[in-house]
Amino acid sequence: MLLVVNENERNGVSDNPVAHLKAQNALFSLYRKELEYLQWMRAMKKDYIFQKVMETQKDLKDTDGYDWLGSTELANNKRKVLLNRLFVKQPNPQDED
Repeated sequence: MLLVVNENERNGVSDNPVAHLKAQNALFSLYRKELEYLQWMRAMKKDYIFQKVMETQKDLKDTDGYDWLGSTELANNKRKVLLNRLFVKQPNPQDED
């Protein structure tokens, strides 16, 4: 936010409280997106499929010595059947003709 305040001051807004308010207003959309992301992550943590994938990932990391990325990729591959339940292939409108 300080970067936005400094930019406003360079553009002629010399009153710091005004620059601060303009910076806050400029960042509202960013705050909203971050809040939506946090809400989505909280919902994901309660999801059965996500929990199973993460349990598999943790087991691979703890018992087999994989790093985070390797264990995550392998967990996704091992739980492919569950993950496929999340995604439903949509028909292509051009194929319906």
